[in-house]
Amino acid sequence: LSEPTSFPYFYRVISTDELQSKALIELCKTFEWRQIGVIHVNDNYGVYLSVSISEYATFEGIEVNSIAFERNKNESYTNAVSAMKEIGVYIII
Repeated sequence: LSEPTSFPYFYRVISTDELQSKALIELCKTFEWRQIGVIHVNDNYGVYLSVSISEYATFEGIEVNSIAFERNKNESYTNAVSAMKEIGVYIII
């Protein structure tokens, strides 16, 4: 889908990591959240989105705790949530 000559009428259907990150941080600013957690899947999409969120959050003075989980492994997700709880993070995006 990324080859324009093969797919001349296809356009990106998901907004960029940058746009998603900015929107999430604007939401955090609106609600005056100063500490957030990011639980993301451990793949290229999840990691890069998490990094982008962390960059924008840091610029805005928002503390970010980021934890990855493995797709299709319930115990991995449960462990990530438990880790956030231990850190004391109650707002997870």
